[in-house]
Amino acid sequence: MNAHTHRVPFEADTYWGECALCGIEQSFVRDQIAIRESYRCSNCKALLREREQARALVRFFGRGKYTSVAALCKDRTFNELSIYEPGTSGAFRQYLRTLPGYRQSAFYAEGERHKGTDEVPHETLEALTFDAEQFDLVMSSDILEHVRRPQAALREVYRVLRPGGVHLLTLPLQEPVPEKTIWRVDVSGTKDEFLLPPRYHGDGRGGRSLVYADFGRDLLETLEAVGYVSGFIRPDTSSVIANRIVTVIAIRVC
Repeated sequence: MNAHTHRVPFEADTYWGECALCGIEQSFVRDQIAIRESYRCSNCKALLREREQARALVRFFGRGKYTSVAALCKDRTFNELSIYEPGTSGAFRQYLRTLPGYRQSAFYAEGERHKGTDEVPHETLEALTFDAEQFDLVMSSDILEHVRRPQAALREVYRVLRPGGVHLLTLPLQEPVPEKTIWRVDVSGTKDEFLLPPRYHGDGRGGRSLVYADFGRDLLETLEAVGYVSGFIRPDTSSVIANRIVTVIAIRVC
């Protein structure tokens, strides 16, 4: 039996709604066991986790005037913001890259740093090269779990955010969210020491990235220790299954 004929069973699910990225109303269908990676938009191809991150973005910056990122990107006030998005894959870039204040980056291993370009330079969240208080918004999508020292990354994002700035991040989190983070790798030394069997996720460029932590609800405590005001944002769809996923918002208040 090949991979195409053997599928893990999952509960079928469908709900009607508006895509918070492109604004198209449609039926969203669960087509795989991974909830966050399912319910894809038929127009802009955004996954559920991306659309929920988009909904949080519109709610925070849209002043009640918009329901999609596509519409928000035409707003004069939003166009004046300075926005940073680490990573090179995902549905947001087709809209955000048109904005004058938008910056993105990629992470390359030490021997591949030459692949960075002026448009998409190499950056590591643990030691960003940007000036302090440079951005109004940082969008990170399923990245923090692949950072060797995530606390350092959160401090760096805090540093480059302006007071009142927002870090919107997605992580492999869904209800019931575990109380405690599980550290999969010991990074106290110069070399990684595995505490659990290695786990990898796709990196969006055809490779794979090591998972350092399975985050829990105590991530909010970590964010608040850095100085953020933070919380979980949950969907508000007619689907009980889709409503299980979680988006994280962290605001630098001063």
